[in-house]
Amino acid sequence: MIGALSFRLRAACLFLVMVVSLIFFVPCLLTRWRSPLAARYHFANHWMHFFIGCLRTLVSIDHRVEGLQRLPAGPVIYFSKHQSTWETLVFQTLFPHYVWILKKEALRIPVFGWGLATLEPIAIDRKAGRDAVTQVKEQGLARLRAGLSILIFPQGTRVPPGEHARYKLGGGILAAAAGVPVVPIAHNAGLYWPSKRLLVARPGTIRVRIGEPIDPRGLEPEEIIARVERWVEKNTTELEAAGGPFERP
Repeated sequence: MIGALSFRLRAACLFLVMVVSLIFFVPCLLTRWRSPLAARYHFANHWMHFFIGCLRTLVSIDHRVEGLQRLPAGPVIYFSKHQSTWETLVFQTLFPHYVWILKKEALRIPVFGWGLATLEPIAIDRKAGRDAVTQVKEQGLARLRAGLSILIFPQGTRVPPGEHARYKLGGGILAAAAGVPVVPIAHNAGLYWPSKRLLVARPGTIRVRIGEPIDPRGLEPEEIIARVERWVEKNTTELEAAGGPFERP
């Protein structure tokens, strides 16, 4: 009981530190709006590394990455499940410069969304139907031509551990058009920081696994997404099992 209470207090402290530090950090990032995107990205990574240190110190959450040697040179498209707040923050420190594909509403989140906007994500209106897919394709191709990689959460929403949601076709359409390597990623962050929760739930080591790149050339979008889904679901299930029982939100 005492141990659980202590952890909740430390988790609340982590959340407070995160909010207060962002209030000070984001205005500094906004002053760099006219700087090159790479410089803004590098500056933002300072806060990400600070936050990783807070995770280790306050709530004993660390991470381990398998398969970094599989990452090819040059722009790629990463596909990952979205389970937690953790991957939206820490992935940026693990992989070469990329931009997110995200919902336009995320940019309206006070402070955090403003800082996110400086990193020039591909912000789409999910209510736009087919036009949203066109936005992903056109803006995605432009970012890839500029030498940037792209991170896609193909299910379009946070999916708790042990659950499944449909993989949407937009990322497959972009990959087929771009012809750049597709890199599937599995992780079990939702076991430690569940979706729709402000506070982390338990200490431990989050595991991230990087798959062999998929060559999308000659493949239809449906086949690209099917291959990504098979690999990600299989490996996510393995990592979740290795992480032990979890609480559903």
